[in-house]
Amino acid sequence: MLAQSFRCLFLGENPSWLKITKALAQSPFVSLTVQRAYSFDDACHALSTGPGDALALDLHASNFQALDSIQKFRSELPVFPILALFDPSAQDLATKALRAGASRCLSLHDLTAETMHHAIRSLIPERKTQPAVQKDSDVGLYFRKDSAHPPSRAEVVSHAVNNLLCVINANADVLADHFADSTLAAHSVHEIKKAAKSAADLIRSLK
Repeated sequence: MLAQSFRCLFLGENPSWLKITKALAQSPFVSLTVQRAYSFDDACHALSTGPGDALALDLHASNFQALDSIQKFRSELPVFPILALFDPSAQDLATKALRAGASRCLSLHDLTAETMHHAIRSLIPERKTQPAVQKDSDVGLYFRKDSAHPPSRAEVVSHAVNNLLCVINANADVLADHFADSTLAAHSVHEIKKAAKSAADLIRSLK
């Protein structure tokens, strides 16, 4: 049986985004796709116009007020799953996030593709999820060749390429910050990001 596939939108800064993309790259068969939004307005537009199962919000981002953003998201999307990502040294921030309207918190220390998938699955209404397979093996998180309904080769390739594009974008963001004063380097990074975005858009259009 195919595992439940989820799409998650991430709003936050580079360190957390790099951790997510690294986790996805290390677990290519976990059926989870994560895309990045760069602002509150960008995230609201993406969630209102496209398919998505959850929002992962970085509580430590300095370019927006995380707790205020949770409250704003909650006012716009009363029941939409919000997964707050926090550093374990700031447990009090996680408590405040839950009070502000976050559905669940996940420590960045424990973040893996599997823990993100599990956290999102726990927030989706039961009627929208597929029946779980044996819990002790966690095979429900993976595309299994021995499943009764194994994925096609195209689905596996598409998922792996999407994860690769996320990694490229995340590292391009870091390079863009590092080479901000270099016009030539900034242009090169921009071209990398543009090509990655075009490829990602093409993959989404083929699904």
